[in-house]
Amino acid sequence: MTMLEVTFAVGFLLNADECSKHGFDFVDHEHLPAIWTLIHIDPQMVAFLVANELRQSLHASLDKGESRYVWINEILDPTGGPGYARRLIHPLLPGTEGTLLSTEHRDSSGRQPYKTELEGVLQGSGIFFDYRFPRSRGGPEEDKTTYAALYPPFQWIVASGVYMGDINNAALTAHADIMQEKSRLERWHLLLTLGACLLLFLAIGHALFRQSRTRQRQMRQRMGRLENELEQRGEDRLSMEAIAACLAREILAGKFEPDDNFPREMDLCKRFDASRNRLRNALAQLVGAGLLERTAGRGTLVRPMSEWQLLDPLMSDWISGLEGINPALMREIYAFRLSVEPYVSALAATKANAQDLARLERAFEGMVATANDEQQAAHSEFDVAFHEAIYRATHNLVWAQLGSLLRPSISQLIESSQQAAQQHDQAHHRASLERHRAVMEAIRLRQPDMARTCAERVLETAARDLGFGLDHPRLETPRFST
Repeated sequence: MTMLEVTFAVGFLLNADECSKHGFDFVDHEHLPAIWTLIHIDPQMVAFLVANELRQSLHASLDKGESRYVWINEILDPTGGPGYARRLIHPLLPGTEGTLLSTEHRDSSGRQPYKTELEGVLQGSGIFFDYRFPRSRGGPEEDKTTYAALYPPFQWIVASGVYMGDINNAALTAHADIMQEKSRLERWHLLLTLGACLLLFLAIGHALFRQSRTRQRQMRQRMGRLENELEQRGEDRLSMEAIAACLAREILAGKFEPDDNFPREMDLCKRFDASRNRLRNALAQLVGAGLLERTAGRGTLVRPMSEWQLLDPLMSDWISGLEGINPALMREIYAFRLSVEPYVSALAATKANAQDLARLERAFEGMVATANDEQQAAHSEFDVAFHEAIYRATHNLVWAQLGSLLRPSISQLIESSQQAAQQHDQAHHRASLERHRAVMEAIRLRQPDMARTCAERVLETAARDLGFGLDHPRLETPRFST
């Protein structure tokens, strides 16, 4: 191989002695400044240094088990033949570096890879070619494809290749990855399609549901208008409120027992000559007051007394017009009064003012003036007013309103008590009046304990008139100090 002399002109700010220390020959030229030196370097030395640097770099970059790498062959005889080149760098087979190569070498397939390589690179361009080469020294040869090119300054053939098996494996791996990604995309596509179909079905179902609801609403409106027209034609029919009051009073009077089946709507419509819409509105009032319970599959049932809303204003109206209250309900009302009114009377004794006392006196004077059999209804009204005045004298919003709401219930109890007391003589009536007077005087004199005791006596007398026992539970009311 003909070596090219390569000259590198390097500018150093050095003198001749310093250049000699580094082993460089130098020549001074008169036309150059004294500080410049022209250094001549042997190209073989440059090639040797570059080869060593590349060898270390390529060996270090080859991972264990890696089959892709770069190797370099140095051309010694461009005409080919035995010893045409020396293996300069081979990271996979470092033990073969420095061996001479021959263009006459044939691989296991009969091809001459070194000849093909040499002829290709000498044409001035790189070359792709296939041949067979072992993965390791002494190992079996495998198909390999390689690209080689000439580096003219050093007459090096720089090449890199990859085994066909690795290409096939990489292709299979890539194909598996693509198929996996395709499968994932297909699953997503299926899920999106199902989601879109579900949304479409929901939209259609919602539209049909709204259409059905609209038709039902229109139908109800037409039925309502028709029923209103029919009701306007039949002005003599009972109102919804009257039907509700009639049915409620039958329940309050004890005509139905708890959990009894209530008459059917059709039968009640015939009884009251009312439309179904009007009857249902009446039954809704009874349901709201806790008298009835409408259950799918069981019809309409009478609820237990414990579920009745006695403080509902509608209940007060229904009780006020009741003839003959349910005895069980009467006992409950009496038990409430026996527990509460003594405490309310004691509280009134501490809170009553002049107006409250005047209201009590008017009610009591009315009781005295009507204490005879001919004015029993009026006497009952004054008696109720007397007890309501005691509630109001507490000046407590809850007690005052409770007294008003319970007025019909208290009235029923008082009327029943007075009807039972008709069997007694006038002395019994006078004694009852004196007990009411004692309550009033205790409130006037601000004696809460006496007011409580007197109120208990009034209620105990009423219990005897009604035939009740005196074993009802009472609230533990606090004692008031005068």
